[in-house]
Amino acid sequence: MTGVIPIRYLLAVLNSLGHAIIYGLRVNLSVAIVAMVNYTAVTRATAEADRNATECGHVDVTVETPPEARRRTAFNRGLSTSLDGPLEWDSRVQGYILGAYFWGYIVAQIPGGRLSEAFSAKHLFGFGVMLNVVGTVLSPVASKSGYPWLILLRIIKGFGGGVTVPATHVLLAHWSPPVERSTLASIVYSGVSLGTVLSLTLSGAMASELGWESVFYFQGGLGVVWYALWLLLVTDHPRTHPFISDREREFIQESLGKATGGVGT
Repeated sequence: MTGVIPIRYLLAVLNSLGHAIIYGLRVNLSVAIVAMVNYTAVTRATAEADRNATECGHVDVTVETPPEARRRTAFNRGLSTSLDGPLEWDSRVQGYILGAYFWGYIVAQIPGGRLSEAFSAKHLFGFGVMLNVVGTVLSPVASKSGYPWLILLRIIKGFGGGVTVPATHVLLAHWSPPVERSTLASIVYSGVSLGTVLSLTLSGAMASELGWESVFYFQGGLGVVWYALWLLLVTDHPRTHPFISDREREFIQESLGKATGGVGT
């Protein structure tokens, strides 16, 4: 591998794939949830609740539904009947579930940066990705056990996603010569768009053809493969990498103006 692919570019590609996995596992639920929810039951329960509220309040109001709304409701009813899943989550619960990720994501930003500097950016980034992988694989079980469990998993996944950005910054600081920093950063963060687009595309097809559980198991499995490569091929610093050439190591260290060092492999 030495002399064929510069190790700093290999690291950037693996980091990019890590971000692709993170963002893919973040958005896949927004597609899979269409096949997870029993919209027929939810619509029936909502209508029943509205009817009870009207009767209790002794209100006799006739509301004329616009033609366009009637057509849209009929279309959604026909679509949801063919895709009905086992879970009776109304729009409020779905909003809590989808938004829970960001509760953990926001909290993790500052401590993630400090932990990356104090310990190991490589292992913190891998840990963040694996939190998302484990949370994704457990999502079907959590969903069937009750939506509070899924909300908890989403918060944990958000914490994992939150620490990956500061960890990436620390890795780039150790590995990217100033003249190549913008190029390497572009490679790394291209994974954000890549993961989002691929996950949104694949999740719909998989949920339709293989069942909604396959979305979480398949994409989570890809994360396990990535993690094995990450542990094998990435280190925190050029000086500790087993496959880097002396020429590349010296080039990076001289470009940074000093020999880098620290904790972690």
